[in-house]
Amino acid sequence: MSTPTMPPAAPQSVNENTLNISDQQVSQYLAKHPDFLVRHPELLADLAPLARPTNGGIADFQKYQIEQLQRTLNTLRAQQTDFFNTARDNMLTQQKIHECVLMALEADNSTDLIDIVLNDWPQHLNLAAIQFCLENDHAGNVWFDEDLIVALEPGSVNRLIGMKHSVMLRPLVHGDKAIFGGMAQGVRSDAYVKIQLDYSTPPGMLAFGAAQPGSFAPGQSVELLIFLANVLESSLRLWKALEN
Repeated sequence: MSTPTMPPAAPQSVNENTLNISDQQVSQYLAKHPDFLVRHPELLADLAPLARPTNGGIADFQKYQIEQLQRTLNTLRAQQTDFFNTARDNMLTQQKIHECVLMALEADNSTDLIDIVLNDWPQHLNLAAIQFCLENDHAGNVWFDEDLIVALEPGSVNRLIGMKHSVMLRPLVHGDKAIFGGMAQGVRSDAYVKIQLDYSTPPGMLAFGAAQPGSFAPGQSVELLIFLANVLESSLRLWKALEN
């Protein structure tokens, strides 16, 4: 007598009584296909666990259920740990960003402000370098110390970041000497954020360089980087009004 095969999976609306499958047929099928539950582990969640282990080579479904629940629990615990770690890191980063803003507010003039951005911000944010770059076709419209900024060829900002984007993140780089100068060797990941001070000043960007590869990567949140760039823009506009 040949061993019957299981019929195709029936829709949920089909009454199970119409399938007319005996316990013996199910047992025979599982004996012939011992990997059935391995290929369909989702069925274990619906099986009633045995009250005690069985003998004779029959699978202990309770053991499978417990193992599956343990794997699920471990996965949930790992996800929970990742969530809390990410939340904690984001909170610490946000706190450091706010402290950088307070530093900028304490500047005595535009030169002092840029010096804080280039020297104090990187140290506080644990970065290798931050550079303030400006295209060099300003025609005398810059009111702050030009020695503190990196001069770029006209069109460089859009070439580096793109005309339709305001931020570029790169996870693995060799620091650009044209941007980071002598600190380029220590930059392995960078982020560029566009800056537009006013209509009379050429395009610029704030360049963040990190020593750790992967510090900046596509898909990461960029709101805090943009926020820092906006702080620099607003503060320099204020100092322009006060110093001119």
